[in-house]
Amino acid sequence: MGQKDTNPTPRHRPSRDKKPVIYIFCEGEKTEPTYFKRWRERGMSVHVIPVSHTDPVGIVKDVKRKMQMLSFEPAQGDSVWCVYDVDDNSDLVLQKAGKQAKEKKYTVVVSNPCFELWYILHFEAIASQLTSAEAQIRILRHISEYSKHVDIFDRLEPFVGTAIQNATRLQAIYVEQGDPLIERACNPFSNAFALVEKLMELRQKARRRG
Repeated sequence: MGQKDTNPTPRHRPSRDKKPVIYIFCEGEKTEPTYFKRWRERGMSVHVIPVSHTDPVGIVKDVKRKMQMLSFEPAQGDSVWCVYDVDDNSDLVLQKAGKQAKEKKYTVVVSNPCFELWYILHFEAIASQLTSAEAQIRILRHISEYSKHVDIFDRLEPFVGTAIQNATRLQAIYVEQGDPLIERACNPFSNAFALVEKLMELRQKARRRG
């Protein structure tokens, strides 16, 4: 079932669940894996898979290598999500990673400067640029016990609607200014809302199936 990270759908399997399979690849030592795992419920085929690299190009490379052993059928609703931060990566690196992901029909989830911005957006709208260090400090204003090793999902979930609204407003700002997936100047920005909305949709369907 999708509840287990250690048993993703193998490519050689003769038949598979008709439910869409969602593969989420992110850095294994950060909060992202814990956060996305908490969105899963019984009946959802969601695999959160850690990668060894931390830079965008390396992460996409890891995803391509791991996906060689997994079933990926976009026509059945399957999707692959590459989650990474802008941090100190250059536009050239972001562009290369984005191009490679697009060629494989992977969806990129970028947070600029870092994933903590997505957490902050649950509590306030951000309009001014942030560094990763500033984002780390800012989230502590709302969740004093926050650290990369603390599961804060339950604190965030009641405000996810606010986060989606704040994140989509930021995305709208960059429509005519640049491409936030590949340009450092598009700060602050996070399209984590796109993946969260997908997971929310699948969760609702799983609950209806009961």
